[in-house]
Amino acid sequence: KVMAQLEAPRFFIEGDESQIIGKMFNITSSQYPVKLSFTINNKLEQQFDTLLNKSLLTKQQIVAVNDTMHLQFEASLDNGFKDGELKKIPVFKKGLLEKKGLFISMKKDSIYNLPTNANFNKKTISIISNPIHFALTDLKALQNYTYNCNEQMASKLKAYLLEEELLTLSGEKFRNKKQIENLIHKLEASQNDDGSWAWWSGGNAVQWISLHVYSALSKAKEKKYAVYTLDKALAYLVRTREQLSRFEYLKTFSELASSKQDLDFNEWQKYLPKDTARINKNKLYEFLMLQKVIQANKQKANTDSIISLAKSTYAGDLYWTTNDNNDWRQDHILLTNLAYQILKADSFNEDTLSKIRSFLLQQRNYEGGWKNTYQTAKVLSTILPDLGSLKAATQPSQVLISENGNETIVTEFPYIKKISAAEVTIKSLSLAPVFATWYETQWNVSPTIKSNDFIVNTHFEKDKVTLSTIKAGETIDLVTEIEVKKKAEYVKLEIPIPAGCTYSNQNQSTSYYEVHREEFKNKTVIFYNQLNPGKYEVRVKLDARYSGEYTLNPAQIELMYLPVFNGNNQIQTISIK
Repeated sequence: KVMAQLEAPRFFIEGDESQIIGKMFNITSSQYPVKLSFTINNKLEQQFDTLLNKSLLTKQQIVAVNDTMHLQFEASLDNGFKDGELKKIPVFKKGLLEKKGLFISMKKDSIYNLPTNANFNKKTISIISNPIHFALTDLKALQNYTYNCNEQMASKLKAYLLEEELLTLSGEKFRNKKQIENLIHKLEASQNDDGSWAWWSGGNAVQWISLHVYSALSKAKEKKYAVYTLDKALAYLVRTREQLSRFEYLKTFSELASSKQDLDFNEWQKYLPKDTARINKNKLYEFLMLQKVIQANKQKANTDSIISLAKSTYAGDLYWTTNDNNDWRQDHILLTNLAYQILKADSFNEDTLSKIRSFLLQQRNYEGGWKNTYQTAKVLSTILPDLGSLKAATQPSQVLISENGNETIVTEFPYIKKISAAEVTIKSLSLAPVFATWYETQWNVSPTIKSNDFIVNTHFEKDKVTLSTIKAGETIDLVTEIEVKKKAEYVKLEIPIPAGCTYSNQNQSTSYYEVHREEFKNKTVIFYNQLNPGKYEVRVKLDARYSGEYTLNPAQIELMYLPVFNGNNQIQTISIK
């Protein structure tokens, strides 16, 4: 009938100073002598004796350190009765993680001088000889991606289906059938009434996302999974084809033609835009899609023209590009990926295909995957079935690593090593395939403001008045002001909150432009289909609960599918009195 409770923030940022609260409740009519204690990270910090009547409140000052804070409040009576509460609170890093690196598909005798930065204190090299290893890593990264918009769920579904295919070919057991079934269920549940899909469930139809989801569900049905919405989706894609631009029409036509659906090619060709004959190298993606349609109709694609439009790197790899790579849906990666699909279907020579594969592999991020989840799913779906053939090597892989002139020959893979040398060189000594990842990281506790693409500022208000101090017990608004300099599509905004605050029970106000909002314990994430140039304001309603000094990490905004376009403000220190 005597109870002890601990109240503390749900998270901390390294260095946060906070007051945690211990509470005692007595529902009897008796008064008890009681011993109270606070233990922080297994160390007794405070202990004292007092009398408990009906209730009691006491506080303890702490500083957040380590990855997790172990906070315990305990009360004991003279009769041996004890009660208390232990909480394990995550501690997040202060600032922004800065990362630099590269992924290298190495050929025999190729030498790479790896870039090093004296300001980065963690340097790691990872080398593998079997490309299936990094492919599985990329698939796992796709599957574990934080967010679940319809595009990302479709990409995750493709990743699971590819993993199943890969493990089945290698004779291993696939254990993620439930995840596939769950993703199918979620995608079918988020389908709009007209058969389309939006970026996020319940939004307006987006053509390329509808097509991407349709492709993923078609693949699942092909693998004998239960899918019930394909007819409805196909009806939508057919019904709306006349409204599409030439690019969207050819993309839809080529995707459906490749998805093993029974199409009336004459009917679809009847709706082709009249200027199709003018499609040439200036509309390269459209030209390639048209070749894919021709191929699906059991006719020969114009592979001579495709090869004539290829460009070559200094290393001899082949790729396709246009003058404008800012549209990530038809950039050099997806153009090259599409050209590879057509040439492979035409049984083109392996030497040419390997040069294209090599280019695609060189575009892979050192963290795994390509530019975004959509591209990663597309590229892996194309090249993963062909990577298995690279396992068979006539000669074991060998790599020479030089650290400040000290040489080591590596023959066992995967090889991972943390390196402190200022000068690092690697060289492949064999014909067997070798893939190296080099990356450097550091936490920047004083990140600079980035405002080339977006301007972001944050402050606190109460009743529309800017606050210089925050009082515990108040309900306040964390206001984020954004200035968008150019038209932006598929935007993600991350707004960290201070650890001394919690989300208010009052309804959070959302703007007309938002399509989805998620609240995490340490930040709010908001998504926008499109933002035109101009200024915008976002409000997150918070309750200030715990007195102390807290770090407010930078708010960050970026293009979801082109994250190199981004912006952030500075770190702030927030006082709650």
